Amino acid sequence: MKILLLKIYSISILLLFLIFAVVGCSDLQDDIAPVPQLNIHGSEVFNPQSPNFHGKKVVDSKERFGECKQCHSADFNGGTAQVSCYSSGCHPYTTINVHENGIVDTSSPNFHAKFIADNLGKQMSACANCHGATYEGGYVSPSCATCHPTINVHQDGIVNPTSPNFHGKYIAANLDWDMRACGSCHAANFSGGIDAPSCLTCHKGAAGPEACNTCHGDFNNPTRIAPPRALNGSISTNDPGVGAHVAHLYDNQLGSLIRCSTCHTVPSSVYAEGHLGNDGKAEIIFGRLSIQGGANPGFNFANNTCSNTYCHGNFTFYRDSTASTYQFVYTGATMTGNNATVIWNKVDNTQAECGSCHGLPPTGHISYAITDCATCHYGVVDGNGNIIDKTKHINGVANVFGN
Repeated sequence: MKILLLKIYSISILLLFLIFAVVGCSDLQDDIAPVPQLNIHGSEVFNPQSPNFHGKKVVDSKERFGECKQCHSADFNGGTAQVSCYSSGCHPYTTINVHENGIVDTSSPNFHAKFIADNLGKQMSACANCHGATYEGGYVSPSCATCHPTINVHQDGIVNPTSPNFHGKYIAANLDWDMRACGSCHAANFSGGIDAPSCLTCHKGAAGPEACNTCHGDFNNPTRIAPPRALNGSISTNDPGVGAHVAHLYDNQLGSLIRCSTCHTVPSSVYAEGHLGNDGKAEIIFGRLSIQGGANPGFNFANNTCSNTYCHGNFTFYRDSTASTYQFVYTGATMTGNNATVIWNKVDNTQAECGSCHGLPPTGHISYAITDCATCHYGVVDGNGNIIDKTKHINGVANVFGN
């Protein structure tokens, strides 16, 4: 009996062996969950132009970087493969491990912006390794511009005004000066946000980068908001964007205060309707002193001439509307200026000489020598005809006998 049992046992073992041999181990694994494979370890795995480039395989994989972690460890630094994704020098250690769950969730500790702020010193240049030089995709990555329309401004030279990559030039060329998109990283008030440095470090005024002198005027002096600098960066008076702004607003020694609203509609904010445009030119909408006395001035962009302004002699005084005490000064029914047409970007003092806006004396005024002006216009001019109180000259009023 023992011999019979031993033979049966031996035969059973032999049959099991034969079953394994015929069926095969791989067939028995059907009930075991398969290990996902990227199958990227072929030829030209490091060649970005190859269809076998590992970055392209990552993009096509549902798990993305999750599958890489099976062999290269959770932090991509080796794992069972004992090959670090950083060892090639292609992926800086500080950037590849940002790709965790919550990468686009602002409330997550894995939010990519927080990682950039905490690990990259708020510099995003390392991200370009995968997302491309302009952050619009690259070999393996989605475009950052999907969420950040201004992201590709972050190039070398971003804070250098002489660089073609200067952020101001980008904003002008691509956003028509609209800076609100920058707030997606730098915060709505430009104070920093989650991942970005504060714009207020350089833009120190109350309005931050939306201050008038950010785009035109003196960047270092918020009280000088008129060109120079023009929108194109020019500081030459020959440039129409610069022209005679300084002569009118800041160095004016001949007449009453001239405000920006004399020639422009001053916007209530940088984004007020009619302010920003894509032609690089400021709209000329005359007001205040320029239209004094019913003058109807105009500006010709073709030759940069300004005409029919009160300021340059488009005025008429009527004898019958003048107090009888002063009517003796008239030689006719009216007294008029020269109504000079001036070239805006010709700044050589020849268009503002004494006598250029009205005759000496004005047409319709009794004859006199310039040294006699002070007889009636004392307090306005001195005995040599020099203006001594500019608030009483080119101010819309004929100031005589001390008034």
